[in-house]
Amino acid sequence: EGLEVCTLPRISWLPPGWGQGIRIGQKGRRLKVFVAPEGHGRLVVNNKQNMEVILQTRLRPLDQHGKLLGLGDECIERWPIWLPKTWRIAYYKEQGEVRPCFVSPSGVRCSKRSKVLAEAQQQKAVDEANAAEADRLSKRKRLRKAEVVEVDNSDDDAEAQVDRIQALVADDSADADAASNAS
Repeated sequence: EGLEVCTLPRISWLPPGWGQGIRIGQKGRRLKVFVAPEGHGRLVVNNKQNMEVILQTRLRPLDQHGKLLGLGDECIERWPIWLPKTWRIAYYKEQGEVRPCFVSPSGVRCSKRSKVLAEAQQQKAVDEANAAEADRLSKRKRLRKAEVVEVDNSDDDAEAQVDRIQALVADDSADADAASNAS
C-alpha cells in the first residue's frame, strides 16, 4: 500500500516484530513509518509517541534480542541542543551501567558534553583551515591561468627567457605565501 522497506539501521526502541518502512508523502518527501506485526491488523504508525499510545507503554532502547538495555534515566529522549546533527548517539556498558556516548562524523567518541564541544570546535578549526587552503590554491590556479607569459623571438638566448619565466613564477609564489601569512 505505497510502502517501501527501510534499509536504514533498526531503531533501538522499536519492539520485536515491528518493521520500519518508507512512505512517500504528499509533497514527495520520504517519511519513515513503523509497521505492526501480524495480529495488529494493517497498522502503520508515523512516530514513537503514537506507537506508545497504541501499545500503552513507554518505549525504551532494546538490544538485538528485544531485551531492555536497562538505561534508566540515562536514555536520551530528545536530541541535545548542544550536539551537532552530524554526530551520533550510542550506548556502552561500564561497570554494569549503560551510558550514552557521542560519536563524531570522523569516529571520535566522547562521553561528556565538554569533550563533544571541544572536539566540535577542533573539527571546525580544521575545516576552516582546509577551506582556507583550498581557497588559496584555487586563487593561485586562477592567477596562473590569467597570467600570460609572452616570449619574444628576439636575439635573446633561451637561458635569458627561462630566467625571466622563473622570476615571474618566484614572484607569484612569494605573493601567494605573503597572502597566506596575512590571513
